[in-house]
Amino acid sequence: MPLSQDSIIQINSGDFSGSSGSVTLPASTTPGNMVVVLASGTATGASDGTPTDLGITGFEKTGFADSDSWQNPFVFTKVNVGVESSWTLTVTVNGPQQVVWVALEVEGVDPEVYAITTGLAGVYLNITASSVYSLVASQTLTSSESGSYEALGIALHSASAAAGAIPTISGHTDNWQEIASPSRTNGTRGIRMSVSVRAYQSIGPLNVTASISPSSPTNSVMIVLNGVTAREAPIARAMCGFEFGTATTLTQIGSSGDLPVFDEVVGTPEVVSTFKRSGTYSLKLTASAATESVTWIGGFDKNLDDGFSPAEAANPSFAIYFDGALPGVDIELASIEAASVAANSVKVWYRTATQKIGVKVGTGTEVVSNAVVAFNKWIGIELLYDPRITTHKCDWEIDYDSLDATAPVRQTQATNTGMTAGSITRFRLGWQTSTTATVYYDDVFISSVRKAFPMGLVNIRPLRPDSGGTATTTGTSANFQVFTSNGGTLVAFTSAGAISAVDEIPPVIGASADGVAQITANASNLCKIPMETYAMAANNVVGRGIRMYSLGWAASTSAASLQVQANDGVTVNPMGGDAIDAGFDNSGYRWMTKTLRPGASVPYVVTQAKLDALAIEFGNAGDATPDVGIHWALAELATQPAVAYSALEIEDGSFSAYVYQDVMSQSMVSVLVTTPAGVRGATLTYTIDGVDGSQYVGPNTVASKEIGATDISQVTALGLVPDNA
Repeated sequence: MPLSQDSIIQINSGDFSGSSGSVTLPASTTPGNMVVVLASGTATGASDGTPTDLGITGFEKTGFADSDSWQNPFVFTKVNVGVESSWTLTVTVNGPQQVVWVALEVEGVDPEVYAITTGLAGVYLNITASSVYSLVASQTLTSSESGSYEALGIALHSASAAAGAIPTISGHTDNWQEIASPSRTNGTRGIRMSVSVRAYQSIGPLNVTASISPSSPTNSVMIVLNGVTAREAPIARAMCGFEFGTATTLTQIGSSGDLPVFDEVVGTPEVVSTFKRSGTYSLKLTASAATESVTWIGGFDKNLDDGFSPAEAANPSFAIYFDGALPGVDIELASIEAASVAANSVKVWYRTATQKIGVKVGTGTEVVSNAVVAFNKWIGIELLYDPRITTHKCDWEIDYDSLDATAPVRQTQATNTGMTAGSITRFRLGWQTSTTATVYYDDVFISSVRKAFPMGLVNIRPLRPDSGGTATTTGTSANFQVFTSNGGTLVAFTSAGAISAVDEIPPVIGASADGVAQITANASNLCKIPMETYAMAANNVVGRGIRMYSLGWAASTSAASLQVQANDGVTVNPMGGDAIDAGFDNSGYRWMTKTLRPGASVPYVVTQAKLDALAIEFGNAGDATPDVGIHWALAELATQPAVAYSALEIEDGSFSAYVYQDVMSQSMVSVLVTTPAGVRGATLTYTIDGVDGSQYVGPNTVASKEIGATDISQVTALGLVPDNA
């Protein structure tokens, strides 16, 4: 059952003046639930701003003891509580104080978030007043981005006033519901605390503003709880569909600030079009008694936390293909390492003796798949490796034919004890010991979110520069020129010329390279190349991630700065930081990549608007001697099919409406309406974002209504009305 206000199964509030007081609930708690205590204290004097600090033994605490505060709010939590009903709340600094409190028992909260992390995960703090002595008429709380599709926000607003007055706190915005409002006064200073809640089933920040009357010193704090059954949006740490069409120098980057396609390449991998699961290309690893692999390596912060950065868990999905026959030897297919310790790893194997896939954590017992695998099929593998404690766990699924309609099969969990706790530092495709084998890989996507598992495989497709779009420049267009013959020929910038110069697959470098260069120094001039778009809802798919690629070019090896960035119409995502000398030249590959996301722990929501606006920008060269620019650009888009559910059937199914939903968020992507042969059609009615609408579907027709919702709450009504008989 999703978290909601009903998840709060009991509540109580109270107040006291002194150095300690009792916090109670009406009845004993149920073991395994969470207790949340919200409290705020204020100085007892009319003009004494000395802050208070509070504590409860056995509880985690968040909040603040602000040295300039009239009152300080705190949130205390205790997970997996026993049979309890009373606790002592103590004024630990500058007592005695006036204190108000609210106690809640909440069921259905995920305890792992609190049991393993050192702090209180999911807590967001906000003080809007520049000085809490300021008198404010309202205060806004905004959490960080929440990636959970099942969250319960609990907000505390606290205000105090002189002359014994007790402020009023009201008007909670965005459908937050006040559930308690304890107050007290000693005749010289009054205090009130308002606690409000709201359940969310969509990702994004939680917001609430409360009004304070009269204007008073005010502080506030919010916590966000995730449900034990909650699904969370995946966060793309790394992804690759190999749609760039080449394996040339995949690790080669400029001298500073850029990112390679992979951090490490062993052997001679190939990118081929012979077999592919989606798009046009796949990775071919083949070796004769040799090692062969490509690897993303974490353990560092590069390019605004891009690349495969360390994370609490690894949730990779990828597809493999055996051509013509099953291998005759055991093959290490993939591995994940944690805490920079090679023995701290999970490995995925093909075992020739059983013709099954095996998963092994460290030196633990290998777990094999429940069925044999087949050749000439794209086999999907998804893992969830959790190394946060010394018992490492790996959950996994196999899709034995990822291109048919059968669902993946959950496999037995692999575990091992006595490991080293840590975060993910490395993901590898391929084998580390001498092996004779050939394996194809495609559609690699790595999330770092435990509760996004199982996500299922994605399809990764290329988005090239848009031949039907318009390339533009900011500033002086004559500062940019289109080059051919590796810079031997320069012509005036035109939109068509610029787009066609950077769109070839695979990219070409050397004597026949073409591209666009900034030829005159100007630190505020940019060239913008639009990328192709893709209609997600029309194809009943949802976006999971975008990775941008570019290859830098310069007329010579002399120093020349350049800034390259991806723009989705909402956010500018630097590919290599500010304008820098990235060591570009005219003879080798110099990769820059960027997996789009706003932060290390924030999901990137791929909307149709972002896809329509997607572009690559470059320029801002303050030296531009030699000429410097790019000779190629590409975007890879990861998508997943929406899942169809029968929503409405009328007259024994003669008229029907099927809803396509995002498997993660359950938001509505589109509706498919079918009407029978004859003369009768039907009208689809709906309410989207509070706006009523309708669409008529004629007889003997299958019609789609694209919605593209990213939030389960966007569609609140759906109906189907056949024509009169």
